[in-house]
Order: sequence, then C-alpha cells, then structure tokens
Amino acid sequence: MNLKKVNDFFGISLSLVGFLKVLLIVLIFVQSGSIAASMVTGGTTNTVDFSIFSRGIGIAQLILAVCSIVMIFVNMKSSPDVVAGYLIGLAAIGLELILPSIIYFVYVFVECGLYIKAGNKIRNKSLSFFSISTSKSNEEMKESTDWFYKDDQK
Repeated sequence: MNLKKVNDFFGISLSLVGFLKVLLIVLIFVQSGSIAASMVTGGTTNTVDFSIFSRGIGIAQLILAVCSIVMIFVNMKSSPDVVAGYLIGLAAIGLELILPSIIYFVYVFVECGLYIKAGNKIRNKSLSFFSISTSKSNEEMKESTDWFYKDDQK
C-alpha cells in the first residue's frame, strides 16, 4: 500500500473514533436521563451495559496512538504536512490520560473534536500532497490543444 492510502485509512480511523466517542457519550446521557426520570416518578428502568462498546473504543484509541507515533516518523520526510494531524490525535489521547476522570463530561467533547479534526487534517493534507496540479493556465491549455480540435475542412 502506498502512503496516501495509509494516511487516508488513519484519517478515517481517527475521525471514526471521535464520532463513536460522541455517540457513546450521548447514549450515556440519554440513559442517565432515563434513570433520573424513573427515580423521580418511581417507575422501573431498563439499563444497557455500554462497557463492551467503551472498551472497544479504548482499544482503538490505544492502537491509533501507537500507529500515530509510527506514522509521524514515516511521514516526516515524504509529507510533513500530515504530521500535524497525527500530533493532534496524540494530543487528544494525552488529554484523556492527563486530566482527571471526574471532569470527563466537561472535556470529552473537546477530545472528540480533536480526534475529528486530526482525521480531517490528515485526509485533507494527504490529498493535497498527492494531488496533481498543472502549472498551465486554461488559455495555455486551450492553445496547446488547438491543433487537435481545428476544423480541417475549411
């Protein structure tokens, strides 16, 4: 696989982890609201265990963190613009490791935003690095193809 495809894969993966974390937090908020409402009304509640989903996201974060460190060194020479995206992804997991878990609900959306931004930055920079650009203007291109399109029957 070439470097563009690998960067694209990791960009999508980082964005996906961000979106999945947002989904997890929203589901937990909804379930917490349901539990609080049933406590007030005296009814029963059905709870869903999100621990497997949460562990899966955590494992994906650790794998992406290790791969991000490797990809920083791989991309340093060939496409240094992409390195900033991997650093943002590492900052997101660093934020989760450094800050106390008691204030997790305050900074979780910032962390998810960092993951999404990292993925978008990697994908956009990767595409712009490998895109084909022409130095000719439209007029120059038109003049260089006139011989092909000219009418010979005049």
